[in-house]
Amino acid sequence: MIEFQLYSMPISSLTKKDLNEIELLLKEYYEEPNHLLNEELRKNSRIDFYRKPGSGIEAFFMTGWGEISIASEKRLLIYLGLSCVNNKFKEKKLASKLYYFFTREALKKQSNIAKPIILFGTTATPVILLTLPKIWDNVEPNLDGSYSKFGGEIIRQIRKEYNLYSAGTEHPFVLKNIAVKIRYSRIERERFKEVCERFNLKTFESLDIDETKGDRMLILCNLPSKENFQNLKNKLFLQNQYA
Repeated sequence: MIEFQLYSMPISSLTKKDLNEIELLLKEYYEEPNHLLNEELRKNSRIDFYRKPGSGIEAFFMTGWGEISIASEKRLLIYLGLSCVNNKFKEKKLASKLYYFFTREALKKQSNIAKPIILFGTTATPVILLTLPKIWDNVEPNLDGSYSKFGGEIIRQIRKEYNLYSAGTEHPFVLKNIAVKIRYSRIERERFKEVCERFNLKTFESLDIDETKGDRMLILCNLPSKENFQNLKNKLFLQNQYA
């Protein structure tokens, strides 16, 4: 029996009930979810989510689909926006499955346009540098803060087109004071701190990024290769009824 139902729709199609359910999920993780939600609704254009029959939204992933000019060539650019999952269902890997379904659709699009799609986002925790490579390829910056020449050129162009230069530093992936009203909950901050200590993850310290002051790090990556995508599918669905 299918326990969760998958939905995909434009952000503009969300109902007031949907938005209330999303904000309720965010309260588990953020101090001021309403402000965060309004910001993400503005930045994103599509949402994929799971709803349990007879219940509300249990997990969601927002993305913003657009374009960017790289060396005078138009490229599809997708913003990896806000995602969240009900703590009660984390063992179901709902977030990873939403990333998978988004990636499947993006790969179809990439195949049609025959040009690599560029993915980017922002993060308030370096822990994401441990998790994103499990889904997508060529994640930058590296754990030590380094990045490729091409990655630096792309992220500088993204900062220019998204009017992020005023918040930037000499390091192209670092943004200062851009989210001063958005903070993780105390429990989430403690969880991320524990993970950073366990893996000796000092990326934010070396780059002088302070989440409490609204600093953020930009993330750049690509869609996975066919082999990596198949490996992801096998891990998530090989023995699972929600494929």
